[in-house]
Amino acid sequence: RAPTALHNMGKRQVGVPSIHGALDDFVTKLKRKQLGGGGGSSLALARHTTEVLIHAVAAQQAPTVEGIIQGVRAVSKKLVDARPLELVVGNMCRRVLHIIREEADAQRTGGSGGGGGSEGSSDDGSSDGGEDGDEGGSGRRKMKAFKSEVIEVIGELIEELESVSAHITQQALEHISPQTVVFTSGGSELVESFLREANRKRKFQTIVAEGAPG
Repeated sequence: RAPTALHNMGKRQVGVPSIHGALDDFVTKLKRKQLGGGGGSSLALARHTTEVLIHAVAAQQAPTVEGIIQGVRAVSKKLVDARPLELVVGNMCRRVLHIIREEADAQRTGGSGGGGGSEGSSDDGSSDGGEDGDEGGSGRRKMKAFKSEVIEVIGELIEELESVSAHITQQALEHISPQTVVFTSGGSELVESFLREANRKRKFQTIVAEGAPG
C-alpha cells in the first residue's frame, strides 16, 4: 500500500543508484510490453509509473524546486520514450509534475509566513534561503520537507488509482440502457467488470472488436 512506501521513504534517503536501477528495470519492461497494453492492466501501469516517479522525487538532490522539476521531467521523458503510444504513462508523468508545481505554489503563497526572512521564495518556487552560506542547512531542510509534502500528495494519487475501478463499475447502470448495443474493442478487465455490473439489471448486447492479427 502507498502509505507504507511513503513512511519508508520518509525514514531513508533514496539514492541515485537506487532510482537508476528502478528506472532501468521499469523502462525495460515497458519496451518489452510486459506492462500495459490491454487486458485491464492500464490501472496497474498507472500505479507503477507513479511509484517510479515517487522514487524519482525522493532521489532529487537539487536545491531548488525548479531543479527537482527538471530532474523528474528527465525521468518522465525516459518513461514516455519507452512506450510513446501508451498514453497512461504520459498522463501520469504530467499529473506528477502538476502536483510538484501545485505544492510549490502552495509553499510560495501559504507557507512563507511562518519562518522569517529566510522563507522568502524565489521565482522558481524554491524557498531555500540558500543565497546566504549560513542558511544552507536551513535550505536543505526546507527542500527535504517540500519533497515529503510532494511524496505525500502523490501517495494520495496512488490511493485514488486503487479505488478508481470500483467507482467506474458503480456507474455502469447510469451509462447502459436496456436493449442497447454496446461496442467495445480489445480485452479489458475493467470494461468486463463494468459490463457485468450493468448486466445484473440490464439486458443488452455487446460487440467486441478485435484488432490483433489472427
